[in-house]
Amino acid sequence: MPALENEENKDKPVVDKPVEKKPHGRPPSKSKRMLIAGGAIVAGLGAAYGGGRLQGHAAVGESEERIAKSEAEAQSIKRDLDAAKAKATQLDARRHLHLALMSMEQRNFGIAQEHVTNAGALLQSTSPEGELKKLADEIRTFKLTASEDQSKERQALLGFAEKLDKILPPAKP
Repeated sequence: MPALENEENKDKPVVDKPVEKKPHGRPPSKSKRMLIAGGAIVAGLGAAYGGGRLQGHAAVGESEERIAKSEAEAQSIKRDLDAAKAKATQLDARRHLHLALMSMEQRNFGIAQEHVTNAGALLQSTSPEGELKKLADEIRTFKLTASEDQSKERQALLGFAEKLDKILPPAKP
């Protein structure tokens, strides 16, 4: 390294030629650039499609949960409605018993018998169980007879009404 020790060579670079930058290869051809751009577009579209499917699946899942909840609520409301209809029908049967008693007072035995028959049919239509079923059968098979002494028929109808009132107690305000 004697050349470096000279003072003349102090300011001169060690390498006489500057380093030339060589290109790393040829620039990509137009078809390669198009393929790369196309691949990027396809990848972007795939990502957007996948994201949309995920969001759609989540929305469908939420909708299905709401539908299931609404169906359960609708079934509950339907049961409550059916129970209310049955109660109204049973109360209408009670009204027919009262109308039968009033018809007997007016000596309209045919109309009284119609009211008794209607009361029995209304009670049967509510699919009664237990005591209510027994009472419905008794009312349905009960036959009024036209006579001067109506006390037996009146007592029977009053007994039916009392039994029905015990089974279906009046509502409290």
